[in-house]
Amino acid sequence: MDPDFTRNQLILYLYNETWMADSVLIQRKIDHDPAVEIEFEHLKEILGKLDDSVVEPPDHCLAKVMSLI
Repeated sequence: MDPDFTRNQLILYLYNETWMADSVLIQRKIDHDPAVEIEFEHLKEILGKLDDSVVEPPDHCLAKVMSLI
């Protein structure tokens, strides 16, 4: 992958946290650099797994917080 192009840029792009001009450049890089495309697809897979995981606090923690309200 291009050393001037970072994984952080791809992550920001995945989370829609880039400026429009940057998004265009990042998408162009994904479209034209196979290594970047592979990294992008890998990050999308990881993001999907993170989104699918549901983390909820234990009931006793919820009860303690609710008792403070």
